[in-house]
Amino acid sequence: MVLKKTSIFKVMNTENKWFKIFSRYIAFVLIMGVIITSSVLINYYGGSVYRDSDWDNVDPIEIPAETEGYNVVFDSHSHTLYSDGELTLKQNVLWHQHMGYNACVITDHNTMEHREAVLEMQQVLEGEFVLILGMEYTTDRCHINFLGLDNWDFEEFPIPDEPTDQQIQDAIGEAHRQDAVVVINHIPWSINEAEMDTHPTRAQLLAWGVDYVEIVNDNSLIQNVYDYESLNWANESGFGKITATDMHRPDDLDSGGIHGWTLLKADTFSEEGIMAELQQKDTEIVYDAKGKHDAGEHTPWYVELSKPFDNFGALFMDLWDDSLDWAGVWLYVFFFSTVFIIFEIGFELKRKAEKKLYK
Repeated sequence: MVLKKTSIFKVMNTENKWFKIFSRYIAFVLIMGVIITSSVLINYYGGSVYRDSDWDNVDPIEIPAETEGYNVVFDSHSHTLYSDGELTLKQNVLWHQHMGYNACVITDHNTMEHREAVLEMQQVLEGEFVLILGMEYTTDRCHINFLGLDNWDFEEFPIPDEPTDQQIQDAIGEAHRQDAVVVINHIPWSINEAEMDTHPTRAQLLAWGVDYVEIVNDNSLIQNVYDYESLNWANESGFGKITATDMHRPDDLDSGGIHGWTLLKADTFSEEGIMAELQQKDTEIVYDAKGKHDAGEHTPWYVELSKPFDNFGALFMDLWDDSLDWAGVWLYVFFFSTVFIIFEIGFELKRKAEKKLYK
């Protein structure tokens, strides 16, 4: 009877042991879930906090070209907090001034929520900096900028992930109806980095009425910044040539810095003057292979503390959007389960060693 009782206690102890391990595993999963969720939110909403004063103590950079005779140094493509950028509208302007520009277009992704703020800022900056309203038509087939756009009817002209050829042409037509200039963005990035297998050809884009092609895009990997093939098309066809910072985060461009500026000779230093000159496709582009870097004083100490979580959250961003990758989910579950098992084995070995030591 004693042996049987001992056996029962062993079973109970074993069951209790596995229950404790399972409880620790659940606690481990919950803790990791909180850490991952917090890290993703920090990454998504900005691991860095930029301030209006970030560029107070630095001089504007010098453009690596002769600008005499040109009154506009232009960037056709930038983003703000109204989409996935990390600067306010004012900070966007301050950064552009620091990087040598005196005019830019705000092209937030698939939104015109910045419209009223841009119109108000235009009044504040009049004569000092030209801010132009725009939008980036962002899909899984291509990215197209509409420069000088007034507004957008998203019901009449929706922006699906996979637009048809006709929907793209309709969007271009609507932009032209508003006297906007149409630019096809970062073709090397779209094809080589985003792997857009159904991206329209340059011949199609030209036939559909696209006005300009980005020759330089600074938010691409360095090998994709300068689009040599599009430059040949621009020289031999009707494409205009333009450069773009595609700035989302000033000190974190994929190319490492700014490599391109577009120079214009506008009749007047104003939105009207710039748009009229863009319609003529009479631009001069400046390219600097080495690149110029933002010298603003960013990331105060309290932001530095968030950097590890910001970087950790970046690893999980693909699991946070609408296209959840279940293979990736199971990979992460396997990874964290393996980490837990290793800790449990270490804990068990430590427990047995201590038991022997105190016998």
